[in-house]
Amino acid sequence: MADAPAVQNVVIEPIENAKKELEIQINDSLDGILYLNHTLDQVLAIASLPIEERVDYEYEDDDAVAYLILSTPKDTTAHFLVGLQPFQRDGKEYRYFQIEIQTQPPNATEFHRDSMREGPRIHLSIDFDSEGTPGRLSLLTERRVALHESRHSGIDAYVGRYTSGASYSVDMNMSQNATSGTYGIVNGTYTTVSDFQGITPLRGDMEVDPARVDHLLSLFMSNFDKIRRNNK
Repeated sequence: MADAPAVQNVVIEPIENAKKELEIQINDSLDGILYLNHTLDQVLAIASLPIEERVDYEYEDDDAVAYLILSTPKDTTAHFLVGLQPFQRDGKEYRYFQIEIQTQPPNATEFHRDSMREGPRIHLSIDFDSEGTPGRLSLLTERRVALHESRHSGIDAYVGRYTSGASYSVDMNMSQNATSGTYGIVNGTYTTVSDFQGITPLRGDMEVDPARVDHLLSLFMSNFDKIRRNNK
């Protein structure tokens, strides 16, 4: 696999800056604001870090195997995930890679916006066909409401609506048909984006740069090839 192609206008931030910028984007997404390409740049910075080539069995996922990303900033945990099985869409076979980044310890909570919340987290997925052409890009930002901790702090998040994050999805072959919106909980229960009736579509920079997606997919493929070579 060749090295990832150079991409104009992509700024790979120093890793600590990438973490801070990513947290800003995730926090802003609660209010329906997302600068998509800037967010992709921060994901690229963390995805460019070295990967532990042994499976992380502590990360539970029924459909993918996870590899820990090394040298992340303090308190940040990130995983590169490889889908186990191909799937069909519109009569074509696809496989997928994912990355999940959490910028605070899993058990850490703090007051943010309107309730006690878990730390910022982002989950990105790219699927691709047999020729390595990207299909669908999906992005999920999240700051989950900590219901128990909120109640103990005098906030009953079991009542009412609380935004938990935002989602974005686009078929790279039909980028004009991108969908996005906020989602969250209603009376303590998580709902879908459509049922939550939050902010749809998101505001900000919402026209995805295909070169950034190609760059990220090429990086994922390079990492996967390295894992396979070294685990033969």
